[in-house]
Amino acid sequence: MHCLKSLSGRSAVRSFAAALALAAGLSVSLSSPVWGATPSSAVSETEAIHIADSLSAAFRNAAAKISPAVVNITTIEKPGNVASSPGGTPRQQIMPQIPEEFRRFFGEQGLSPFNLQPQQMPERRGQGSGVVIREDGYILTNNHVVSGADEITVTFDNAREFTATVVGTDPESDLAVIRIDATGLPTAHLGNSDDLQPGDWIVAVGNPFGLDHTVTAGVVSATGRGDMGINTFEDFIQTDAAINPGNSGGPMVNLHGEVVGINSAIRSSNGGSDGIGFAIPSNQALQIATSLIVSGRVERGWLGVAIQPLTPELASSLGAPDSRGALIADVQSDTPAAKAGIESGDIIVRVDKREITSSRDLINTIASHNPGEKVTLLVNRGGSTKNIEVKLGERPGQDQLALARSAPNTPAASPLGMQVQPMNAELATQLGVDETRGLVITSIEQDSPAAKAGLQPEDIILEADRNPVTSQAELDKLAAKSEDGLLLKINRAGRTLFVVVKQAN
Repeated sequence: MHCLKSLSGRSAVRSFAAALALAAGLSVSLSSPVWGATPSSAVSETEAIHIADSLSAAFRNAAAKISPAVVNITTIEKPGNVASSPGGTPRQQIMPQIPEEFRRFFGEQGLSPFNLQPQQMPERRGQGSGVVIREDGYILTNNHVVSGADEITVTFDNAREFTATVVGTDPESDLAVIRIDATGLPTAHLGNSDDLQPGDWIVAVGNPFGLDHTVTAGVVSATGRGDMGINTFEDFIQTDAAINPGNSGGPMVNLHGEVVGINSAIRSSNGGSDGIGFAIPSNQALQIATSLIVSGRVERGWLGVAIQPLTPELASSLGAPDSRGALIADVQSDTPAAKAGIESGDIIVRVDKREITSSRDLINTIASHNPGEKVTLLVNRGGSTKNIEVKLGERPGQDQLALARSAPNTPAASPLGMQVQPMNAELATQLGVDETRGLVITSIEQDSPAAKAGLQPEDIILEADRNPVTSQAELDKLAAKSEDGLLLKINRAGRTLFVVVKQAN
């Protein structure tokens, strides 16, 4: 290992590449422009092989350090509880909501749960992975590995088996902590995932297809992956290391043998590894695991707002210099944001010293704080900025939004290509909403400005260009005056959004 330790990260990669080239019968000099400047002498075949062996030893040592703390998790769901989960939501209804290309890899007899017919099975069996984080029996894994399980069995690399119980789960991050009755267990060291950069070597250890303690290697392909519709809180590490069904909940480690991620999902066209895997960063996992161990649940900071992505068109309409930041679509009454004076249409561009670049960034940043903490928000309001201090509340559980399905069928007649009518109590009851102000869209003309803007029947228009509207005539008049597009604030099935509608030239 002395040769490897004497090299910088990039030199090690260059030397490894040279070693591979020499193994293929090619003559390579590290002084070549292909490899950079120093060293000046050519690498001999013996030296190159020694360098490659040293790097191989680094992978071997990393795997050896983590393997004793990696466990195989086997679960059983008994008949009568096949479709249940701790939250009371049928699992068969949860799983299909995940985009098909982002398949969970919680295998069931080696198969994807999407392809199973539960009614044909007397019980459901599943396999996943986990990693011991405390010597007194606490194990970190994925929520989807243990969700709904009646029996959980943990097996170590020395074949020791234990029955496990669930300490706490966090479906919004897809993490869970389970515990076995044991002490003096080998534990993993959690590293700093913030230090990871694309190109860093990593090793994944788990139980793909039930093949316990399988080791695969690759690099960090990207960091900060989100907006994929897998979890509520997404800040994934992407890797090309081979990850397959059964790897769920297993560790991703660096060459020091430190856990830097918990493998959680793959993007796959066939249910197996396509070289695009995702892991939850260890820093996030440690924070959530600590909360689950202490209180059995995760406490997260909360503003009490509805947010939406800030597009260039919305940014221009709201007087923002660019589309960086998170747009506040709505502020719920009697929430931390409302008490602090946050308004619908505000754009949050910074939380304390952290720049906010997207809606997801704001969600993750606020959730990383504890309830009761005070944060300072830099807000763009109508083209000018101001600081607003907010004392955060505690984020409630996952909301279930009811979507309206039917719509009145009336002809469209408007420059915007949509027909509206004033809201009233009777319409609100029919639509299943509490909103009684504004205009409800009753129909939209195909290929009209309204259709192209993404408006839908039953959307309720609350404001147009920041003004309340009560009639079709008012709406059309404001549309005629608008040169850059009409900014609408709408209520869609209880969710507030901003939309810009541009008339055809």
